[in-house]
Amino acid sequence: MKYDQEFEYIINSYKVNIGVMDGSNVIVLVIPGQNSGIYGYENRYLKLSKKLNKEYGATVIITSNPFQMDDPISDLMYVINKYAERFNEYQLFYFGFSKGANIGAQFATLVNKFSRLVLINGPLMINYHKTKNGLQQFKGEKISFVYGCLDPSYKYVELIAYEPKENKELVILENMNHNVEDEDVFLSLADNTLFYDFTPKTASGVYK
Repeated sequence: MKYDQEFEYIINSYKVNIGVMDGSNVIVLVIPGQNSGIYGYENRYLKLSKKLNKEYGATVIITSNPFQMDDPISDLMYVINKYAERFNEYQLFYFGFSKGANIGAQFATLVNKFSRLVLINGPLMINYHKTKNGLQQFKGEKISFVYGCLDPSYKYVELIAYEPKENKELVILENMNHNVEDEDVFLSLADNTLFYDFTPKTASGVYK
């Protein structure tokens, strides 16, 4: 089991691995947690990518995450736009986990092309002012913050809840820690956030 395409790329002087699951003009950029690769523990990111591709037809582009305080989004937009040359137009969604969620909140929110973001267990005690600024400037359709009630940032989620933003939602996962170790729960995180108005395909590949 592997991605349709894999290659190395240089972003902010870091050599990163990028995986691509070929699909439709609905593109999901995935950035995992700090120092995570494109496969993840027990292939969780590959499984996620295959699920989004199979059930929703989406193209998935995922990068490893060696980034510290850097903004990788501008360089990744170059990769996305080169891939998207095959389409007349495309939608762009974002899936971020832990440090990847912070990157989404702080940087992807500033790029108008991102219309939907789901940000899971992004540490709220690290540069919250940047997260707040990104949330305030986000002009897309929907931004979903997801936190496990056992995650260290759970005690700070009121910071998100009190932000007056109509296109924001806060989702709390009961009995879930930072790593969201229940694979079924992890794999379902994009269903009601990024793809809330999409109809999954049947096993035959036909939309219901």
